[in-house]
Amino acid sequence: MRDLANITHDGPKWIVLDGDIDPMWIESLNTVMDDNKVLTLASNERIPLNRTMRLVFEISHLRTATPATVSRAGILYINPADLGWNPVVSSWIERRKVQSEKANLMILFDKYLPTCLDKLRFGFKKITPVPEITIIQMILYLLECLLTEKNAPPDSAKEL
Repeated sequence: MRDLANITHDGPKWIVLDGDIDPMWIESLNTVMDDNKVLTLASNERIPLNRTMRLVFEISHLRTATPATVSRAGILYINPADLGWNPVVSSWIERRKVQSEKANLMILFDKYLPTCLDKLRFGFKKITPVPEITIIQMILYLLECLLTEKNAPPDSAKEL
Protein backbone atom coordinates (compact mmCIF):
# COMPACT_ATOMS: atom_id res chain seq x y z
CA MET A 1 0.00 0.00 0.00
CA ARG A 2 2.91 2.30 0.78
CA ASP A 3 4.45 1.59 -2.63
CA LEU A 4 1.21 2.38 -4.44
CA ALA A 5 0.79 5.60 -2.49
CA ASN A 6 4.24 6.71 -3.70
CA ILE A 7 3.53 6.10 -7.40
CA THR A 8 2.89 9.46 -9.02
CA HIS A 9 0.85 8.63 -12.15
CA ASP A 10 -2.82 9.65 -12.23
CA GLY A 11 -4.16 6.28 -13.38
CA PRO A 12 -6.22 4.10 -11.05
CA LYS A 13 -4.45 1.90 -8.52
CA TRP A 14 -6.43 -1.07 -7.21
CA ILE A 15 -5.65 -3.18 -4.18
CA VAL A 16 -7.64 -6.43 -4.28
CA LEU A 17 -8.05 -8.29 -1.00
CA ASP A 18 -9.40 -11.78 -1.62
CA GLY A 19 -10.45 -14.19 1.11
CA ASP A 20 -12.38 -14.22 4.34
CA ILE A 21 -12.40 -11.14 6.52
CA ASP A 22 -10.30 -11.48 9.65
CA PRO A 23 -11.63 -9.19 12.42
CA MET A 24 -8.10 -8.26 13.51
CA TRP A 25 -6.76 -6.92 10.21
CA ILE A 26 -10.03 -5.47 8.96
CA GLU A 27 -10.20 -3.18 11.99
CA SER A 28 -6.92 -1.59 10.95
CA LEU A 29 -8.43 -0.93 7.52
CA ASN A 30 -11.42 0.95 8.94
CA THR A 31 -9.44 4.21 8.93
CA VAL A 32 -8.63 3.62 5.28
CA MET A 33 -12.33 3.24 4.49
CA ASP A 34 -13.19 6.45 6.39
CA ASP A 35 -13.25 9.82 4.68
CA ASN A 36 -9.68 10.56 5.78
CA LYS A 37 -8.33 7.47 3.89
CA VAL A 38 -5.26 6.97 6.05
CA LEU A 39 -3.89 3.55 6.98
CA THR A 40 -2.54 3.49 10.51
CA LEU A 41 -0.19 0.56 11.11
CA ALA A 42 0.53 -1.13 14.44
CA SER A 43 3.83 0.77 14.50
CA ASN A 44 1.80 4.04 14.36
CA GLU A 45 3.08 4.71 10.86
CA ARG A 46 0.40 6.50 8.86
CA ILE A 47 0.10 5.88 5.12
CA PRO A 48 -2.30 8.24 3.34
CA LEU A 49 -4.05 6.87 0.27
CA ASN A 50 -4.11 9.19 -2.70
CA ARG A 51 -7.26 9.94 -4.69
CA THR A 52 -6.50 7.31 -7.34
CA MET A 53 -6.24 4.36 -4.93
CA ARG A 54 -9.13 1.96 -4.32
CA LEU A 55 -9.63 -1.14 -2.20
CA VAL A 56 -11.69 -4.08 -3.44
CA PHE A 57 -12.68 -6.87 -1.06
CA GLU A 58 -13.68 -10.12 -2.75
CA ILE A 59 -15.29 -12.12 0.03
CA SER A 60 -17.92 -14.80 0.39
CA HIS A 61 -19.57 -13.46 3.56
CA LEU A 62 -19.48 -10.72 6.18
CA ARG A 63 -20.04 -12.93 9.24
CA THR A 64 -16.88 -11.82 11.05
CA ALA A 65 -17.00 -8.17 9.96
CA THR A 66 -17.87 -5.63 12.62
CA PRO A 67 -20.75 -3.19 12.16
CA ALA A 68 -18.16 -0.41 11.69
CA THR A 69 -16.63 -2.27 8.75
CA VAL A 70 -19.99 -3.08 7.18
CA SER A 71 -21.13 0.54 7.43
CA ARG A 72 -17.98 1.77 5.67
CA ALA A 73 -18.02 -0.75 2.84
CA GLY A 74 -19.96 -0.28 -0.37
CA ILE A 75 -21.26 -3.80 -0.88
CA LEU A 76 -22.10 -5.24 -4.25
CA TYR A 77 -23.49 -8.77 -4.41
CA ILE A 78 -23.61 -10.44 -7.80
CA ASN A 79 -25.56 -13.66 -7.98
CA PRO A 80 -23.94 -15.80 -10.70
CA ALA A 81 -27.34 -17.27 -11.62
CA ASP A 82 -28.72 -13.78 -12.35
CA LEU A 83 -25.65 -12.72 -14.31
CA GLY A 84 -25.50 -15.70 -16.66
CA TRP A 85 -22.84 -16.39 -19.26
CA ASN A 86 -23.67 -13.73 -21.83
CA PRO A 87 -21.93 -10.68 -20.25
CA VAL A 88 -18.69 -12.63 -19.72
CA VAL A 89 -18.67 -14.02 -23.26
CA SER A 90 -19.66 -10.67 -24.81
CA SER A 91 -16.86 -8.91 -22.96
CA TRP A 92 -14.35 -11.50 -24.17
CA ILE A 93 -15.58 -11.26 -27.77
CA GLU A 94 -15.34 -7.46 -27.69
CA ARG A 95 -11.63 -7.75 -26.88
CA ARG A 96 -11.00 -9.85 -29.99
CA LYS A 97 -9.33 -7.94 -32.83
CA VAL A 98 -10.90 -9.39 -36.01
CA GLN A 99 -14.36 -7.93 -36.68
CA SER A 100 -15.67 -10.89 -38.74
CA GLU A 101 -14.52 -13.26 -35.99
CA LYS A 102 -16.50 -11.29 -33.39
CA ALA A 103 -19.77 -11.71 -35.28
CA ASN A 104 -19.19 -15.40 -35.94
CA LEU A 105 -18.23 -16.14 -32.34
CA MET A 106 -21.38 -14.54 -30.94
CA ILE A 107 -23.55 -16.55 -33.33
CA LEU A 108 -21.76 -19.78 -32.38
CA PHE A 109 -21.94 -19.11 -28.65
CA ASP A 110 -25.68 -18.33 -28.88
CA LYS A 111 -26.27 -21.47 -30.91
CA TYR A 112 -24.20 -24.04 -29.00
CA LEU A 113 -23.44 -22.87 -25.48
CA PRO A 114 -26.95 -23.10 -23.93
CA THR A 115 -27.34 -26.68 -25.22
CA CYS A 116 -23.89 -27.69 -23.97
CA LEU A 117 -24.50 -26.14 -20.54
CA ASP A 118 -27.85 -27.92 -20.25
CA LYS A 119 -26.14 -31.22 -21.09
CA LEU A 120 -23.50 -30.54 -18.42
CA ARG A 121 -26.19 -29.64 -15.86
CA PHE A 122 -28.48 -32.60 -16.38
CA GLY A 123 -26.63 -35.21 -18.42
CA PHE A 124 -23.69 -36.01 -16.16
CA LYS A 125 -23.13 -37.03 -12.59
CA LYS A 126 -20.96 -34.42 -10.86
CA ILE A 127 -18.18 -35.64 -8.62
CA THR A 128 -16.78 -32.19 -7.94
CA PRO A 129 -19.20 -29.33 -8.55
CA VAL A 130 -17.78 -26.63 -10.81
CA PRO A 131 -19.56 -23.28 -11.09
CA GLU A 132 -20.98 -22.60 -14.54
CA ILE A 133 -19.02 -19.35 -14.85
CA THR A 134 -15.81 -21.32 -14.29
CA ILE A 135 -16.71 -23.63 -17.17
CA ILE A 136 -17.36 -20.61 -19.39
CA GLN A 137 -14.04 -19.06 -18.38
CA MET A 138 -12.23 -22.30 -19.18
CA ILE A 139 -13.84 -22.37 -22.65
CA LEU A 140 -12.71 -18.79 -23.24
CA TYR A 141 -9.15 -19.58 -22.13
CA LEU A 142 -9.05 -22.55 -24.50
CA LEU A 143 -10.40 -20.49 -27.38
CA GLU A 144 -7.83 -17.79 -26.63
CA CYS A 145 -5.13 -20.40 -27.19
CA LEU A 146 -6.73 -21.93 -30.28
CA LEU A 147 -7.93 -18.83 -32.12
CA THR A 148 -4.54 -17.46 -33.06
CA GLU A 149 -3.64 -15.70 -36.29
CA LYS A 150 -1.80 -18.85 -37.36
CA ASN A 151 -4.71 -21.22 -36.67
CA ALA A 152 -7.53 -18.91 -37.76
CA PRO A 153 -6.28 -16.15 -40.09
CA PRO A 154 -8.43 -12.99 -40.33
CA ASP A 155 -9.51 -13.86 -43.90
CA SER A 156 -10.50 -17.46 -43.07
CA ALA A 157 -13.89 -18.92 -43.85
CA LYS A 158 -16.71 -18.80 -41.32
CA GLU A 159 -16.69 -22.61 -41.03
CA LEU A 160 -13.13 -22.60 -39.71
